[in-house]
Amino acid sequence: TGTVTQTNVTVTDSKITPSSNSCLSVAPGATCVLTGTYVVTQADVDAGSIANTGSVTSALITTPVTDDVTTPVTQTSSLDLAKAQTTNADEDSSGSITLGDTLTYVVTATNTGTVTQTNVTVSDSKITPSSQTCSSVAAGSTCVLTGTYQVTQADVDAGSIANTGSVTSDLVTTPVTDDLITPVTQTSSL
Repeated sequence: TGTVTQTNVTVTDSKITPSSNSCLSVAPGATCVLTGTYVVTQADVDAGSIANTGSVTSALITTPVTDDVTTPVTQTSSLDLAKAQTTNADEDSSGSITLGDTLTYVVTATNTGTVTQTNVTVSDSKITPSSQTCSSVAAGSTCVLTGTYQVTQADVDAGSIANTGSVTSDLVTTPVTDDLITPVTQTSSL
């Protein structure tokens, strides 16, 4: 932007590839251009933006002239929950779910968003343990609660066990739930 030809002009930006371009001579009003690429990282998504600085120096201007740019990155925050009854200890060896059997439940929360979830808490009040907290769950990763439940007489009388799992996080404060109904074998005789 001056009136004299600049020599040994070097444009740099450490975030992009290539990270620099040098021009031997740049006349007044002319340009020296650096074009590069950058791959968005999970840290950028979590931050919600990419901040970087470009700079230029020349033989005459040795103190870098800089320009900052902040590029917004779209964030989506969502969790999904899936609950399953996986095994039956089958204490009476009946081959079905009956009074006194110990059932194992697995409640899996999946980060279906693009941003890392923090303080993810998976809960199910019917099983022991009743909750699991994961301090950080990356996009596409899971937080799993595994617990057990012993079939009661009330469950047998009802013919099923109905319970609900839920998950929350620092970003998803309204619980995401999943209901599961497990049939219990009933035998009626006098």
